[in-house]
Amino acid sequence: MRISTNSTTDLAVASINQQQTAMAKLQAQISSGQKLQTAADDPAAWAQGMSLDQQIANINTYTANVSTAQQRLGMEENALASSSNVLQSISELAIQANTATHSSQSLQASASQRQQYYEQLLSYGNAQDGEGRY
Repeated sequence: MRISTNSTTDLAVASINQQQTAMAKLQAQISSGQKLQTAADDPAAWAQGMSLDQQIANINTYTANVSTAQQRLGMEENALASSSNVLQSISELAIQANTATHSSQSLQASASQRQQYYEQLLSYGNAQDGEGRY
């Protein structure tokens, strides 16, 4: 059996082309820092990577939700503490107003103060966060 020069050359060129393709693939992996460039490289690993990407996205969403909840709870805690202080002031005002020695002017001032406390409580109850939620 005789092997022609053309078939030897064709085999050598095909081998060189395969090596160049493999080298280009490795260079693309090195330059991007990713082993998988397309799903055709390793379908099972690609599917696993996509699943991990989805899990990372879910974790980021959960983290953002936790941060938002903590911020809102902090705002609610501040509003409740402020409301508690106002209610304590209202209680003290009611005790002071319960004595019979007050003039009509002092009772009117007490009523004005109660109105201010009422408006403060309304403002705490209607407070909004940075996104417009109550």
